[in-house]
Amino acid sequence: MKLPRSPLLLQLLNLKGAVVTLDAMGTQTMIAAQIKRVSAGEASTAVPPLLDVTFNEDASRIRSGHAPENIGLLRRLSVNLLKREPSKLSLAMKRYKAGMDNDFMLKIFAASGPTETVS
Repeated sequence: MKLPRSPLLLQLLNLKGAVVTLDAMGTQTMIAAQIKRVSAGEASTAVPPLLDVTFNEDASRIRSGHAPENIGLLRRLSVNLLKREPSKLSLAMKRYKAGMDNDFMLKIFAASGPTETVS
């Protein structure tokens, strides 16, 4: 299905510095390329699956100012901290457990500390 009006609409919008989210039409390469040209920024068509599974990031309504980039950075940092905790729980369960149990959260922070090297 062709969407002839989308390129015209994109030309009218000021997208510089904006976060653009689209539904299935955003997967069309012509539309994504035009968004990248108009916004002079990076175009991303997908959320890394790990972030979406752990934080349900696709459903996030955070879209204004620097908030999307800031919360994305915090989510990636959180995933890295959760990965360093050695238990066999899934990342989503580690996140849930850390929210319910302060001792487990401290365990996550402790696991992320500097590792000692033996010489």
